[in-house]
Formats: sequence, structure tokens, C-alpha cells
Amino acid sequence: TLEQFGIGATCSRTADSLDQSVTLFAELLKDHDALITIGGVSVGDFDFVRPAIQACGYVSHFSGVKIKPGKPACFGTRQDGKVWFGLPGNPMSAIVTFCLFVLPYLGRDLSFRKVELAETIEREHGREEFIPASLGGSKVQPHQTVGSHSVAGLANVTGLIRVDSQDATVPKGTLVDYASLPWESG
Repeated sequence: TLEQFGIGATCSRTADSLDQSVTLFAELLKDHDALITIGGVSVGDFDFVRPAIQACGYVSHFSGVKIKPGKPACFGTRQDGKVWFGLPGNPMSAIVTFCLFVLPYLGRDLSFRKVELAETIEREHGREEFIPASLGGSKVQPHQTVGSHSVAGLANVTGLIRVDSQDATVPKGTLVDYASLPWESG
């Protein structure tokens, strides 16, 4: 996706190891202005990314956001101006946080517009939520997912519906905020 925007990128993997993560990040920082990590930013026994990032001189500006999916997302900077985006490991969480945090850094904000909702959304309120959806004509159809870990929830998705944190029910026919994913044309 980054190359689609004219940005050179290197894709690397590391084991769930603090030492290996620090070594890889330090090597990547020699030739890159930004690090985008996927996974390892939560609070599990094998989540070494945040300590590795700190060992590489980054100061964390936030760790955890009040959105769904994507709560574990992180962001940090170094004194030399290099940035780090720590995206959650679940596929839907990674896509949502990439679109909300990385794209604006690259000057490519999501463009939300009002579209009529094709089907009622029922959900737990409390966090702003970004629901995968597909645009069909003048209406947007939310996709039911079994969780942010499910890649099946990404099939046929063209964009995201933004639902306010206080809304538990959004009735069919409501005008909702919808943004096409940057790699879609809807």
C-alpha cells in the first residue's frame, strides 16, 4: 500500500524477542525515516515492540486509543525526527489504525462523507467504532464481523462507517459517515 502512494518501503519480520526486535529496528533506522510495526504492541507476554522501540530512542506519545477496532495503537518519535506507528496485530485493527493514523501523516486523510445506511447497526456503545462496509449505489452496507482478528470481515469491504461512541443503535436509513479505503475507488 505504501508503494501505491509513491513511498519506498521495506518489509521485515522478527521473532517475538526483545533483543531481535531492537537489532532489527536499529538496522532499519539507518535507512528509513519511519517505522510501522504490526503486532506486538499490546500487553501480552510476547509483546516486545514497545520496549524495543524505547530502546531505540523513541518517546511514546500515546499507547492505546479509545476506538474499536484498534485500541492498542501507539505512536512515538525520536529526537532526530523519525517516527514510529505501532499498529495492532489483528487485521481489521491494523487496517483501521493505518487509515486513521499513518495515512494522515503521509498527507492522505480518509475522506468521510454522508451516505444512507442500508441496514440497522446494533452494537455496544462506549468507543468510537469503525465498521467495515461496502458501498452499493447510494447506500452503504455494514459487514458483520466476528472480531478484528477475522480476515473474512475484510472480504468485499470498500470502506469504513464511523459510529459515534454514544450510539448503540444506528437505524437503517440514517445518514452515516463513510470513507472509502484508499485502495478502493468507491
